Amino acid sequence: MSGPLAGVKIVDFSSVLMGPYATQILGDHGADVIKVESPAGDTTRWIGPSRSPGMGPLFLGLNRSKRSVAVELKTPEGREFALKLLATADVMIQNLRPASMSRLGLSYEAVSALNPRIIYCSAYGYGEEGPYAGRPAYDDLIQGSVAIPSLMARASGAEPRYVPLNIADRMVGLNAVFSIGMALFNRERTGRGQRIDLPMFETMTSTVLSDHLYGEAFDPPLAPPGYVRLLSPNRRPHRTKDGYICALVYNDGQWDRFLSHLGRADVKADARFKDLTSRNAHIDHVYEFLGGILAQHTTAEWLEIFQRLDIPAMPLNTPESLLQDPHLQAVGMFEWTEHPSEGRIRSVRVPGQWSDTPPRPAPPRFSASTVSSFWRKPATRRRRSSGWWRRAPCWMAGRGASPRPLRFSFAGVCKMIRPLDGIKVLDLTRVLAGPWCTMTLADLGAEVWKIEHPASGDDTRGWRPPEVGGESTYYLCANRNKKSIALDLKSPQGQEIILELAKQADVFIENMRFGALERVGLGVEALRGLNPRLIYCSISGYGRHSPRAADPGYDAVIQAESGLMSITGEARGEPMKLGIAVTDVVCGMNATQAILAALLLRERTGVGQFLDIALLDGGLALLVNVGSAYLNAGLTPTRFGNRHPTVVPYGIYQASDAPFVLGCGNDRQFRILCVQALERPDLADDPRFARNAGRHTHRAELEETLAALFARQPAAHWVRRLMAADVPAAVVRTVPQALTAPEVVARGNVQTIPHPTAGEVRVVASPLRLEGMPAAPTAPPLLGQNTRAVLHEVLGKTASEIDALIAAGVVAEPDAA
Repeated sequence: MSGPLAGVKIVDFSSVLMGPYATQILGDHGADVIKVESPAGDTTRWIGPSRSPGMGPLFLGLNRSKRSVAVELKTPEGREFALKLLATADVMIQNLRPASMSRLGLSYEAVSALNPRIIYCSAYGYGEEGPYAGRPAYDDLIQGSVAIPSLMARASGAEPRYVPLNIADRMVGLNAVFSIGMALFNRERTGRGQRIDLPMFETMTSTVLSDHLYGEAFDPPLAPPGYVRLLSPNRRPHRTKDGYICALVYNDGQWDRFLSHLGRADVKADARFKDLTSRNAHIDHVYEFLGGILAQHTTAEWLEIFQRLDIPAMPLNTPESLLQDPHLQAVGMFEWTEHPSEGRIRSVRVPGQWSDTPPRPAPPRFSASTVSSFWRKPATRRRRSSGWWRRAPCWMAGRGASPRPLRFSFAGVCKMIRPLDGIKVLDLTRVLAGPWCTMTLADLGAEVWKIEHPASGDDTRGWRPPEVGGESTYYLCANRNKKSIALDLKSPQGQEIILELAKQADVFIENMRFGALERVGLGVEALRGLNPRLIYCSISGYGRHSPRAADPGYDAVIQAESGLMSITGEARGEPMKLGIAVTDVVCGMNATQAILAALLLRERTGVGQFLDIALLDGGLALLVNVGSAYLNAGLTPTRFGNRHPTVVPYGIYQASDAPFVLGCGNDRQFRILCVQALERPDLADDPRFARNAGRHTHRAELEETLAALFARQPAAHWVRRLMAADVPAAVVRTVPQALTAPEVVARGNVQTIPHPTAGEVRVVASPLRLEGMPAAPTAPPLLGQNTRAVLHEVLGKTASEIDALIAAGVVAEPDAA
């Protein structure tokens, strides 16, 4: 598998959620993850409904990009097999308790003695030190231990509730990914592996208490923030006689031990409670039963009982009680450091422990000289054969003088070679998204062979008027710097030419209807089988793996289906299409980025990739903050016309003679607008308008006042005053005004290039500015203009062979006239 971690071998002994979540991310980035399971399999295989045994939805969601081996580690043969895997591994990750790993002969000491380069990552409940060392832990238990339910309940005064996500598992998993990545990088410098311990309790304490400690520093302490209370219907702490307890009577063995302790054979016989699946289906009855039982004793009494029964349980902490927790104090979770200006401050230690963990300095003061201190003139260093530069590639302020950065100019190289010189692109796209992508690649130096139908060419050649010299201006906008080959893809000879070109191509890009190329033997399997280094990019409306893969995709349709139209236009008007084919252009950009990344990866791996680029994907990505508002806050966006949905004032305003655009992106700019441009400091001082949140709330009143003020002077007056005050503003230009503006002319954004039939055509230049780019592009080609040259120069066909192909109608070239 390719990716940033290609070649990294990870042996994964973890189960359930936290460890598998981390190794899935690592696997997605190219690591070879070998998941070691017991013969019974990971517990999550059997949780929830599944189409086939052992493939529950939770397991499916956490274990992609891995290989699985089933090994009984309690047998000598199983342990021998595991040690053989670890002897050549780069990373080992596990979430069993340390005592369990020691009994299996898989402790850090044993594994590192076998493989000193291994990175050994342990992510489990409470670490190996302190009063809680070795205790079992689950997500719910950790959430309660670190005060998450208490914080969530504070805003409303309601009962404590868990976050309805396995937030602790996921946070620790992400910390494991980060820590492993850093350890791999460190190993590149030192050659040494190391041990990483990530106790869930410490990691989540760091996450939860950081902000609380800042508030605690004030006298009196600041009130804790009002946390949003998220409801989870099936998980919650339980009331005891004197407080709350977080107890997880999770699996059938724990449930049976609990009922046996209570002497409740009647509950054990109840069909609603016979197993985990049944209890989940009747969760309200389970909590009703537990609530009545747990309320009979104090929290301390239940903790003692649950410890005897080996059932995970912890008291429900508040942030205040968490600061006094004996375990966290014993492991030194809270540190006092001396700050240059603030004196002695307390902070939460970085979660987890690496064997090479450095001391943690106090947070630095803000200083204007900070940046310059990174680049001060270095002290003279004596080179040693051991290579100090490999051991310390990055020197920072306060840790020794910085070595002089290497200076290297690409100017000379760029004059000889552009970024994609030598890259050959076989282009079977038409209209806009695909041609926009290949034009960008051509601008960067790639040789693009544009395949067109011999009779009609690219669809956009017929999209006229307007036209110039017989060429559609639409076609001209997206096809500069290319070579046109007119070829009949339906003919066997035409298909053979494509196969011959594909052998030499680096990139193949198409936007045909789904299945069309497969039917003529030009699909991804055929071409990549012929050329394993080929990057095959498919552009479509909905993606190849969509239920709508065969449906055609057009910009207007995608603008409608992606929601873009619904947020464009006046609030009381109709939905509107954007003035350009925006989803086509964005799709072309997405395809370009993907191809460039694939080319970079191929440099490392020697293997091409298949890229599936969809217009709908790009349209949805364009929703950015609007989409996030719905996904995360349930807010259904509406049309705001020319106003910003959040920032006020921001949009188009009418002056006495014409509209102009104003954008106040922050409160400072709003004050400048009021004081300097409008000469109305009272507006800036008005508590309704001083902050953006207030301006948003009182938008109508503010907009009415601004409209009356702006109507007193021409647009040019306001733009001049606002720009002088450093507040973004502009007159609304027409397209002709935009293309002939002084800054556009000075920048050379419009270029004039010779054309075979139109004499001269003008095009908007590439926005990519690199040294060595040609002064002017070549004109978009005539239909089949380069057919003869490409067939001869690339495929070595003789003039008579090309003439025969032309006579047979397989290929075409422009008339000699």
